[in-house]
Amino acid sequence: GLNFDLAWEGCNSLTEFPEIDTSSGTNFSRAWRYCRSLTSFPLIDTSSGTSFYQAWYRCDSLTSFPLLDTSSGTNFSSAWRICSQLTSFPLVDTSSGTDFSFAWRSCTSLTSFPAISTSSGTSFRYAWTSCNQLTSFPLLNTSSGTNFQSAWQDCTSLATFPAAMFDSCQATNYIDAFSTTALSRQSVDNILTSIASVGTSNGTLTLSGGTSYGPGMNGITSVNALTGRGWTVQTNASFDPGSISNALGWYLGSTGVLSAVGPDVEAPNGATVRRWNELFGNGLNFNQDTPGEEAIFNNNGITFSDGKNLKLLSADIPAGGINGTMVIATSSGSAAYEVSIPAGSDYNLARVNGTTRYVPSTDKSINGVFFSSSSLTETEKVDVVDYVADYSSAKASYGDVLDF
Repeated sequence: GLNFDLAWEGCNSLTEFPEIDTSSGTNFSRAWRYCRSLTSFPLIDTSSGTSFYQAWYRCDSLTSFPLLDTSSGTNFSSAWRICSQLTSFPLVDTSSGTDFSFAWRSCTSLTSFPAISTSSGTSFRYAWTSCNQLTSFPLLNTSSGTNFQSAWQDCTSLATFPAAMFDSCQATNYIDAFSTTALSRQSVDNILTSIASVGTSNGTLTLSGGTSYGPGMNGITSVNALTGRGWTVQTNASFDPGSISNALGWYLGSTGVLSAVGPDVEAPNGATVRRWNELFGNGLNFNQDTPGEEAIFNNNGITFSDGKNLKLLSADIPAGGINGTMVIATSSGSAAYEVSIPAGSDYNLARVNGTTRYVPSTDKSINGVFFSSSSLTETEKVDVVDYVADYSSAKASYGDVLDF
């Protein structure tokens, strides 16, 4: 036969399917729809099939799927929708596919997805909606894509998304495409940067909801570029260091580093550092007024050789001192420490006899410092370090780094 449309639809008691001759079949639309007791499927010949519309829709007992020949398939709309027991999916040939709308929607047990060929795909509406066990996604060819509405919506565990995914894609419909996901800041920036690079106008992109990060520096730049071209872009809020409870001191190597004080002069690259201004305005500025002891400003960071230091002056340290967490973000490693800085004496960031606890080696730099007057959560530590890394060359890692 050529047409298997609705052939075995609703055979709800069917637990296995025979390996019949389907080599001439072109239309497999809804062929096994609602065969809800099938746990596996045979390697039948589907090489001539063009339409797989809803072919295995709600076969929600299937735990595996074979590597069928789907190379002639153009319509995969809802093909595996609500195959909710599939944990993986084979690298089937979908190179001729144009319609992938709803194809894997609510495959709620998928933990990975292969880099299938989607170069001909135009519609990806709701393609992976509610695949809530996926934590990462592969780089696919979206060059022909026109519609990504709700494509990854409610993928609540999706944290990692590749760069350059949409670099050749002219689509402007990303309504709810990434709403209610768990994307990392880098992944959010990857998406924004890729879509912005194409130069399209008047689109809609949703990256809000769920536990996704807000955009970093590159992402914010891309948001501004997109909105300037008439796009509507929704993201979660970008991280603000001031939002941390009991935030006390905040320093970025990319701003507020002075080579002269009164009048203030922003330090050029290679200059000695007289002051590193605290950005909350709390007066906890790092200072150095002793000639010969100045550190050097270098590429959005400050480098220290032996005997060079910056200090919090005793007059500026609040009564009762600082008892909380200090985050140091450097170009070779970043760390969070519980600290107790007493009132009544200066506090040095210094390098003496080749080593200190907090200052990296002479060819590395401190790019950011953060103080709080209470302990930070693990998430807050990561947020601070990631934020500094966005705005400098700090390495986005943290821990008990004793040897930089």
